[in-house]
Amino acid sequence: MLRSAKNPNPVVLAGDAHMDLALDVKENAGDPKSAIVAAEFLTTSLSSGGDGTAVMPNADRILADNPHLHFVGNRRGYTRHVVTPKRWQADLRTLAQISTPGAPVTTAKSFVVEAGRPGLVEA
Repeated sequence: MLRSAKNPNPVVLAGDAHMDLALDVKENAGDPKSAIVAAEFLTTSLSSGGDGTAVMPNADRILADNPHLHFVGNRRGYTRHVVTPKRWQADLRTLAQISTPGAPVTTAKSFVVEAGRPGLVEA
């Protein structure tokens, strides 16, 4: 569907997995060398599942087994998107503890999708 739409750089937004993911969507998920057809951001939950953890126990393995995956995070928070005609920036915003009122919000990672170029670039 994404290939036939002929959009030069679609962005997919998803959620409800209680973790952050940022990835390139490949034309053939089983072939790491296949063309990138979109960027995808899966945002974490803001308040469910407790505070989360700084590092997911198997993050290294997940990243190694999924070369299209640029980031996996296990904190709670949200994703802030800033969209202009030239670029789409996604800032993965997290809290170390949602159980602490007034806890500071930090940016775990930022990615950009540039106009006309599918896929993620680290900001």
